[in-house]
Amino acid sequence: MPTFGTGRRVAIVSGVRTPFARSGTLLKDYTAIDLGKLAVAELVQRTALDGAAVDLLVFGTVVQAVTAPNIAREVSLLPHFPKTLQAYTVSRACASANQAITDAADQITLGHAHVAIAGGAESLTQVPILHSRGMSDVLVAASKAKSLPQRLGILAQLRPKDFIPITPAIAEPSTGESMGQSA
Repeated sequence: MPTFGTGRRVAIVSGVRTPFARSGTLLKDYTAIDLGKLAVAELVQRTALDGAAVDLLVFGTVVQAVTAPNIAREVSLLPHFPKTLQAYTVSRACASANQAITDAADQITLGHAHVAIAGGAESLTQVPILHSRGMSDVLVAASKAKSLPQRLGILAQLRPKDFIPITPAIAEPSTGESMGQSA
């Protein structure tokens, strides 16, 4: 096993994963946070790891949840770990989990951690769906209306095109390349 400048060795001791499933099928009711928690809880159980021994939890995700943007923090709140566990999220397109593993290894190498958990989770069924700018503007204006007739008048401005959702892209907006192409 190679050592680095500090002489500290890094070893991946164990790993678990959730099964692959097509979007909208078997795992459709699980968020990325749910999947991350399931995998980490199983890892802790299989390895009999004392959660208090973990210094760091790093998790990667491609499409972060708007309501919970730090998936690592959410996973770290499992009862296995102290509430003070350092946890952060990384995003590097398709390589997010790999980046999390690399970051954890770096922190061990540098002496900032002795035991780290790293991984990634994604739920393409539960990605945030956005509305057009026109829909957003109308909804904000309607929420500020003082009366029902005023609110209905504002909502009447909506057009069929405003109901077409904007889904997260897996292509770079500047180049049009998919994550795989740009990697």
